[in-house]
Amino acid sequence: RGAFYGDLEAPGALERMVRTTSLRGELVLLHGNSKRRRLLLNLIAQLNGLDIDHILLLAFTPDMCERLRRNRNGAVGCAHSSHLLPPSPLAATRPNATKSAAMAAAAAAWGMADSNYRHWLAKWRTMRRLLEARGNVLAL
Repeated sequence: RGAFYGDLEAPGALERMVRTTSLRGELVLLHGNSKRRRLLLNLIAQLNGLDIDHILLLAFTPDMCERLRRNRNGAVGCAHSSHLLPPSPLAATRPNATKSAAMAAAAAAWGMADSNYRHWLAKWRTMRRLLEARGNVLAL
């Protein structure tokens, strides 16, 4: 087991994250942005003190994950979700690319393309996907 970094919407990424981070399918899912970084790192330290290290931080941005990777020597797993974001040129070749693009356009039209609401939706989507994969999730 170890830390996972990446976009959970990439093909096979969720499955790779579960294999890398979880403990027999069990995962503690944290959710936050850079404003809560100290609180999140303290919570992770407290959980580690209880021998709970199967933790994944679902960050609002890839930048936060990259900063955590650099500053914590890869000890804190961090992922982000590009769900509801306009697809990159590479993502346009993926299955459901048309549906993803339409959802991203709708999110932008509703003013939620870069809002906290989109991040909450990404958290719930990630939890749903983990549960569908028969994972046990504690979301904090």
